[in-house]
Order: sequence, then structure tokens, then C-alpha cells
Amino acid sequence: MALELSSVKRQLQDHLQEGLLLVVGTGLSIAEGIPGMWLLGEHLKTVIPSRLLAPDPAWNDVVAALDAGDHLEAAMGKTNLHYKTVDAIIEETAKLILKKELEVFAQVISSAKTLPFTTFVKHLFKGGRKFHLITPNYSNHLQVVEFFNTPF
Repeated sequence: MALELSSVKRQLQDHLQEGLLLVVGTGLSIAEGIPGMWLLGEHLKTVIPSRLLAPDPAWNDVVAALDAGDHLEAAMGKTNLHYKTVDAIIEETAKLILKKELEVFAQVISSAKTLPFTTFVKHLFKGGRKFHLITPNYSNHLQVVEFFNTPF
């Protein structure tokens, strides 16, 4: 079933009247110094062995896959990690991300830094008071930008 051009135009126009839709990915956070998957993998390779009370052969498989060039998700998806290893990965990931986020947020709060997305958001509000923002990953950076730029 082919769509008529006039129908497509009408649907597009209806959608655009609802306001701008913006999709923001992890690149926003990575650009501000929050570690991406490669840096996270390197960090985990360093800290996880000392967190394990007993060796987890599956973790050695993950490290070997990372060293062979796999990305973190692919390396971890090839094996079944012990639940204590998974718990350590979650905790160490949270600690690393939180540390880096706090560094960025401290700079923003002290006015030593303005996130580039902040400037962009100010321009978005010129086009109207409403736009839709979608992110596949929860981003604290978006929360900070929103807090410091919401027109009251």
C-alpha cells in the first residue's frame, strides 16, 4: 500500500506542529568527559580482579575478548559471569560515572564551565516554549542543562 504524497505531507505537518523532537545520545555525555564503553572496559579490566574474592574464569574470557578488539557489550555477552562479578561491574561502573559526572557538575555549578548543550537549548526556546527530548540513555547532563535553563 503506497502512501500518497499529500498524506505524507499532512502527517509531517501535523507532527511538526506539536513542536520540535530532539534525540540525544551518549555522545553528549562523552563529549563532556564521561567515559564511553571503551574507557569503561579499560577501567573494569583494572579494578574488577581486585574486587573478586575468588577468580571468575568468565571474567578472564571478557578480558581476552576486550583485548582481542571486542567492545564491552560484545565481550560480556559471550559468557555467563558469576553474579558477584556482575555486582562488582555494576558498582564500579556507577562509581566511575558518578565521579566523572560530579567533576563536570562542580564546574557547571561554580560557573567555571558551560555545557555546549546549554547554549543549544537556549536557541531551541527561541522557537517556542515546547520541544520534545528523547534519550535512549539516562543523562544527568540533560538534567543539569534543564535545571539551569528552564525559563520560569
